[in-house]
Amino acid sequence: MENVVVVSIDTLITIIGGQYSCYQYRVINIGTNGTTTWKIFASVSKGLIKGEKWFTRPDGSKFFDNSYELIGLVLK
Repeated sequence: MENVVVVSIDTLITIIGGQYSCYQYRVINIGTNGTTTWKIFASVSKGLIKGEKWFTRPDGSKFFDNSYELIGLVLK
């Protein structure tokens, strides 16, 4: 089962690639082996800015899985 929640429509995020006003989403996927949670930050004008993936096992232990982040942007 997967749920998508809009956490915020005006999150200001600073990364290596600059500072962006973003929508923040939380995507939760509940499976038999545990729960995967994505934190996703997206800009209306620039697209995906940052994402973080976390995993929670059935025993409650939680760990960071992976991430991505915009490091530069050139529009032509």
